[in-house]
Amino acid sequence: MSPTTKKLLVSVSFESFKAKSNEFLVPLMGVGETSEFVGIESGKRFPYGALSYIGKAVSATDVLRRMSAGGIDVPNPDAALEVIEKYLERLQEFRMGNVLGISYSPDGDFHLVKVANRPPREK
Repeated sequence: MSPTTKKLLVSVSFESFKAKSNEFLVPLMGVGETSEFVGIESGKRFPYGALSYIGKAVSATDVLRRMSAGGIDVPNPDAALEVIEKYLERLQEFRMGNVLGISYSPDGDFHLVKVANRPPREK
């Protein structure tokens, strides 16, 4: 059974990066990528995301459908589904509000890294 979650990363302004939009984030779907996430609606890249409660359980299939509906090209849906399932499982290790970054290994795997307990308050 595919994992589901009620929390996803949402784009966030952090350090010198200023997010101009709020959207849900997933890992990039390639090997040797930069340390960034990709927005599931725009395809834009974001270095950070804040873990947010979304109110309803979503599965990897739901996320993949939303990416396709947003016009994001997913050349290998089966491999993407596997990455997203792993991502949803790994998100459970973190708490709501945590700001996360991502790093990729040469073998195509990724690691989520907590960079702050919560985003800074806007002044």
